[in-house]
Amino acid sequence: MLFRSVESSGVQGVLTSNTVVRWLGARGEAGTASASVTSVEEVLQAREKTETYRHLSLRSTVFDVLQAFDEEQAAGRTLSAILVSSTGRPAAPLLGIVTLSDLPVVYRMISPPSPRKPA
Repeated sequence: MLFRSVESSGVQGVLTSNTVVRWLGARGEAGTASASVTSVEEVLQAREKTETYRHLSLRSTVFDVLQAFDEEQAAGRTLSAILVSSTGRPAAPLLGIVTLSDLPVVYRMISPPSPRKPA
């Protein structure tokens, strides 16, 4: 689950299911979890400091996507999402989101099909 919080200055954060679970865990213990009155901004404060996102343009390559995930992992951070827009700038309209769960599709795009053995 990914939500993009946008204000006039661009993206303010990416709300992932991990962040929501962290927020629920902290609030649930205190008995103060109420989704009907809690703002996205408040929940976003529960995200881990190592959880990041990046912006890429439609002109970025599949290699750029893989490299972004690899660089964040090498730096000890988790890249939650790549936000894709026409320009790659934070204030540009969002056209798509690439997450870790999309990586198998990305790898299939760049890997040749395996030869099938006869049955």
